[in-house]
Amino acid sequence: RLDGKGAHLVVDDPGTDSVFDFTNGDAITLEAWVKLDGIRKGENVYLIGKGRTDPKSASPNNQNWALRLREMYGSACVSFLFASPKGPRDVDWHRWTTVSGLRDDGRWHHVAVSYVFGKPETVRAFIDGKAMKGAWDMSGASADAPVVDDAPVWIGSSIGGNVGSCFRGWID
Repeated sequence: RLDGKGAHLVVDDPGTDSVFDFTNGDAITLEAWVKLDGIRKGENVYLIGKGRTDPKSASPNNQNWALRLREMYGSACVSFLFASPKGPRDVDWHRWTTVSGLRDDGRWHHVAVSYVFGKPETVRAFIDGKAMKGAWDMSGASADAPVVDDAPVWIGSSIGGNVGSCFRGWID
């Protein structure tokens, strides 16, 4: 159970070319069982993500990949996010979000996303086994490779525990 106040679990990346490192042509599937204790209007809460954990670091936008819930239309939509390198300190953001989501109804829900990096047409998301429609925004669909580094994987939060990124509820 995560309190939404910065609580998170950290899994260290074992180093270069680890099982957490993805590049173009690599497939990723992220999934979780979640039971929400609320999501506020406009929030993007992290279920699991690699990178973007230290806003004071030299690379604060090093979002390798993330599965999030994004509040839209009064529901928690499944959202996949990654950044691609644009320059020494800058990135392009690529976010794909379902057009509908799950409700904070006190029940457990299964959420999943799959993607082959470099092939934006391959992104798929599911809520409780149902395939969901979605769309790319921010910098849009891209064949660019994601940021890859040795940042840790965080479950339940990101951005140094920023409250707006923190999941409230249960994750399994």
